[in-house]
Amino acid sequence: MKSKKVHKKWLQELFRPWICFSLILLGALMTLGIEHVWTLKPWHSIITPDNKTTIGWIGPLSGPVSFLGEENIRSMQMAVDDYNASCTLADKRVNLVYQDDRYQSSKSVDMYDAMVSQYHPQIIFLNTYSAMFPIAKKVATDNVVLINPIDNDRFLNALDKNIFLIAKKSEELGTILANELIALKKSNILIHYNSQDEFMSSVAFGIKAKLQKSGVDVIVQDYPFMDEKQALLKIDFAQKIHPDAYIFLGYAETGYLMKEYRSAGIKEPFYAINTLAEETSGGAMEGSRILQFTQKDSFNSLAVDFLQRYRKKYDTDVKNPWVAFQAYDAMQMVLSTLQKNSSVALSTDDIRQHLLQLNNFEGLSGNISINSNGSSSGILWSMYTFLEGKLK
Repeated sequence: MKSKKVHKKWLQELFRPWICFSLILLGALMTLGIEHVWTLKPWHSIITPDNKTTIGWIGPLSGPVSFLGEENIRSMQMAVDDYNASCTLADKRVNLVYQDDRYQSSKSVDMYDAMVSQYHPQIIFLNTYSAMFPIAKKVATDNVVLINPIDNDRFLNALDKNIFLIAKKSEELGTILANELIALKKSNILIHYNSQDEFMSSVAFGIKAKLQKSGVDVIVQDYPFMDEKQALLKIDFAQKIHPDAYIFLGYAETGYLMKEYRSAGIKEPFYAINTLAEETSGGAMEGSRILQFTQKDSFNSLAVDFLQRYRKKYDTDVKNPWVAFQAYDAMQMVLSTLQKNSSVALSTDDIRQHLLQLNNFEGLSGNISINSNGSSSGILWSMYTFLEGKLK
């Protein structure tokens, strides 16, 4: 009996240093934070350096506009997984690494620098609009092809030859919305836009330019945030100028303004470019006209298969088809470049030249062509009415 106790004590003494070390290591990891571990960890095992092509992704996976990143990165991962599964032993696999910048450009820049230093990717996807401008100054020196799979406008078009934009042009979005207002003979429009997001500014002034060419009076008001005081100021101004239509360019916060407008007795029609205001509007979004891309705009039978596979893989449905479809298409365009040269190393210029040659690429979001300045065309959006929680 005594020998058993001695043996047990001996084992405890033997493993005690390892237990202590493990606890210290666990504490250190917790101090570093989950974000640091998660943002740099690839979605699958890192492939041997000799037989991989690393592609980076930076965008919002948390924060108020996380929807711009979540379905985006998942769709890209689906494309990468399918590609890797089809590779032969001689082919280079793709290693997708990602970071969460919370849609903050300062974080985006730091993460870009860290990603280039650690992984040396030739291709990086970037979802944060305002970060495109400082990072554009780095891509030529870093020998990186930078691809934005959600933004496309005249400002981004002019940045660098290594930048590609796989998305509907913001100016064209403005034209679609403006054309409806013109057809309805609206003459006095008030536009509210979130000034924290430069994309919304681009769309706002694109709409204004189109409307003014047709003789429509347009007033554009920005807001850095939305609260009761801001809403009261907007209502007071609106009651003085009596617009016959309102355009809301923002996210969930616009719902609060919609609700306050309706509570003040304002009945003129509302227009928006997403449905994020539904939950915050208290029903005020009902009947609004929404410019959006849905599965109906895809005109592609492959979209049904994609949506089914997405649900099976992630146990959830796609809520924003334009985010998911454009991401999947953008990654497939890149993978088509790698597939043609699966066993050899490609230069950044090789990748750029291949992308520039893509014409009528059959994607989920349309038959996409890349223009000489790196922008894309062929993605179609439509106007819908928001009724009973759905776009109809």
